[in-house]
Amino acid sequence: MLSLTSEKHPIDIRYTTDGSEPTVSSKLYKKPFAVKDSILLTARLFDGEKPIGKSLHLRTDYHKGIGKKITYAPGGRYYQHKEVYKGGGDAGLLDGLRGGKSYMDGRWQGFCPNDLDAIIDLGEVTAIHRVMANFMQIRTPQVFLPAKVEVWASVDGKNFTLLGSDICSEEEAGKDVIFRDFGWIGTPTETRYVRFHAIQGKKQFLFTDEIVIQ
Repeated sequence: MLSLTSEKHPIDIRYTTDGSEPTVSSKLYKKPFAVKDSILLTARLFDGEKPIGKSLHLRTDYHKGIGKKITYAPGGRYYQHKEVYKGGGDAGLLDGLRGGKSYMDGRWQGFCPNDLDAIIDLGEVTAIHRVMANFMQIRTPQVFLPAKVEVWASVDGKNFTLLGSDICSEEEAGKDVIFRDFGWIGTPTETRYVRFHAIQGKKQFLFTDEIVIQ
């Protein structure tokens, strides 16, 4: 369920789900609503017919991992010492919400010096063909892409098979600013457990916003 709130009352919230700017004729938000597809939500406050402030832009991805249980390896847990780097906590990488251009927006989950190493339980054996997560690199504040990402699958949660790996190229590693999806795309595979391992290269900050399983 997607919920929108405002500290200003009374006020209208109008929104679109195709990325276009809301107008006075756009949908009026009344109550939380279910999202069953990937959307680009844009919401804005209105006082009658007058738009107030700036629009909120929020990308959501609906996928097979939404709301599923995630277990972090002891050495693969997110950074604990700054709240904004927790990116929603244990549920943050499977909530469908994507981050913006800043790792400080509260939607990006940070890892330092740990790798990101987590197992997602889909609850039942499920056919998947794509597992991806978006990472950022902003060199000045020491935020880097992973050196490599591995995606593993298991039916029983004990015996895992490597589905594929994705390596950061030298050209990508040298860029000052870059956003890049890492993961696996392949032949449909029946699995219940998905292990996603993003391996540090610099032992500095690693940030991702969502593990998308399709």
